Amino acid sequence: MEMAKSYAKEIHQNFAKLYANWLPNEAIVLGDFGYLKDGIFNKEGNLKELFRGIEIHEASPNPLAPPAWYKYTSASTQIIEVSPQAQAKVNEFADINARLEIKFSNKNSVFFNAPGCVFKSIDNLPNFKEKIINLYNIGHWKAEYVIVTKLLQATSATIIISASNNSSITLEAEGKTTIDLADVNLTFKAKSENNIGFKLTTESDIIPLVGFHKLKKGFFGLGSLTVDTEYESTIDRVEKEWDLIEVDDVIE
Repeated sequence: MEMAKSYAKEIHQNFAKLYANWLPNEAIVLGDFGYLKDGIFNKEGNLKELFRGIEIHEASPNPLAPPAWYKYTSASTQIIEVSPQAQAKVNEFADINARLEIKFSNKNSVFFNAPGCVFKSIDNLPNFKEKIINLYNIGHWKAEYVIVTKLLQATSATIIISASNNSSITLEAEGKTTIDLADVNLTFKAKSENNIGFKLTTESDIIPLVGFHKLKKGFFGLGSLTVDTEYESTIDRVEKEWDLIEVDDVIE
């Protein structure tokens, strides 16, 4: 669990309002809700289960927006590309595939590469707001719940996490003489590894990153300062409306 928490923290710090989906190939869909603890989402259910007959509409993607490339490497991590020509100088019987050597200096270091990413999000989230408030008022919704409102779907993703200091892994790019990490058709297989804690190599159509919304009241639940007379002032104690806000909590 230490590795998962460390990974979740580092990914969130790098990608701001996005959180790691753990496990990275875990099934997750828009409208899932549950708890967010130490940056890790624990599902309790889906909004469709609560509101029978209500559809979760996905926002239409921008047809002009190209797929995005999300990448991240922990500090003090060394990445070396070894070409077939360089391998041939050492061994004339070497494979023709290019290789990527990744050397981690620290425990729980991360190599994250996800090309061909497309965002999916809930388009009709405001329609659920009053219904969720009503559930909260009758004790069927918890203020701690978060809702999956964004998904980042990657055409392929490679995620490696080290298990100790001085860990390493060698990835072979099948059918490639050079390595372009932005290439969605790039396929890796692990050639060798040393003290690797987690390994996911070019798995297709996974959701490595997610975004959340949650129910929240106005500041302290108080309204604005109002002046009754020239000498007296009072605070309007009518609670501000609940709202669904994007989650961006700092992970300690």
